[in-house]
Amino acid sequence: MIRVIALPKTLVEFLRKDLAVVRAHDPYVEHWDELEEVTVEKDIAGTLEDADVVIFAVGHDQYKNLEPQDLVNMSKKRPMVVDCSNFLSDETINKYKGLGCKVRGVGKGHIV
Repeated sequence: MIRVIALPKTLVEFLRKDLAVVRAHDPYVEHWDELEEVTVEKDIAGTLEDADVVIFAVGHDQYKNLEPQDLVNMSKKRPMVVDCSNFLSDETINKYKGLGCKVRGVGKGHIV
C-alpha cells in the first residue's frame, strides 16, 4: 500500500492508474473536491499503518519533524520513503536507512 503525505492530484492519479491503494493525510486539507474518492485522513498513524511506500509530497512542519522511528512504528513496516519536496536532511535519511527503509526523492541522487 502507498501512503501519500499531503497530496498533489496528479501524483494520486498516476499512482491509482497502476492500481496502487492510496491513502492520504494532510493536516491542512479536509476534503479534496477533485478526487472525491480519496479520503483525506486526519490520523497520521492510521494513514501510515501497513504502508509499503510513504510519499512526502509537501514539506509541512509535521512531516519535517516526524522522527523516522515514529514513522516505522506507525507503519509497522520498513517502508520506502520518497521525499518529493527535498526537505529530508542527510542525517534524517541516514536514520531511515539505519532502520531498514529505502529513501528516494528530488535532489537525493547522492543517496544510495
